[in-house]
Amino acid sequence: MAVIYLDVLLALNLFIDFLLLTATAAWRHLPRRRGRLVGGAAIGAVSACVVLLPVLPWWQLLPLDLAVAAVMCRAAFRWSGWRAYGKTVATLWGLSAALGGLCTLLWQLFSPSGFQVVNGAIYYDIPPITLILLTVASYGGLTLFERWAQPRVWGRRLYRIRAVWRGNTYEFTALYDSGNLLTEPFSGAPVIAVEQGAVTGWDEGGCAYRVVPYRTAGSEGVYPAFRPEQLTAQVGSGKVSDLTGVWLAVVPHLGSGEYRAAIGTAAVELLTEERVMMK
Repeated sequence: MAVIYLDVLLALNLFIDFLLLTATAAWRHLPRRRGRLVGGAAIGAVSACVVLLPVLPWWQLLPLDLAVAAVMCRAAFRWSGWRAYGKTVATLWGLSAALGGLCTLLWQLFSPSGFQVVNGAIYYDIPPITLILLTVASYGGLTLFERWAQPRVWGRRLYRIRAVWRGNTYEFTALYDSGNLLTEPFSGAPVIAVEQGAVTGWDEGGCAYRVVPYRTAGSEGVYPAFRPEQLTAQVGSGKVSDLTGVWLAVVPHLGSGEYRAAIGTAAVELLTEERVMMK
């Protein structure tokens, strides 16, 4: 095996894993913070030291790769339940496996000098200045793609919601649903329906709440609802708009999908230029 420089190995895989986590967040429409992404990428970079071990069979590498992906996702993204966590881990693992397979193919076909793929880890003896330039260019490309690409799943508009309530901060994705006609009965304010798993602990400490009536084709009843101290919404990488005053109704389940809440027309209409907040 050719000489492997540990600093190059760590720097290269930190760069790769950061981009993989960013792509995972974009694919899953997850709210994210740059610091947490770097932390998750650092875990992935350290795990790349398996390149220094003897070549392992695939059946030993598979559980190792899944474990690393699980730890990276836990470090990089906020917890939003086991189901969402499992999907995020599967997405990151799938993207990593696809990249690893592509790099292995290139390595076997062309055998570029200084390029190696061992135990699923990628190593390339690349000059530091080139790595820095690639990092800036790749991150800029991802940012532009996310800013200009429509944040849709099968043509449906998604919003990133951030709510602050009694010292807790909740972040989740809401799907625009024209059928959500919920309103708070006393004020008439719009109501966003959110899964209870996305706002765990909102009613701790004897929280006083109101009830919001609902009616569907097959049933009717009430949902508990609370009004966050601060509520914002964002589409993709666009402007962050203030929705403070809108209520959140806590519902048991909204069905499968890449979202944890449903936002109606009345709330969306509040997203005007006058309510735009500084990011």
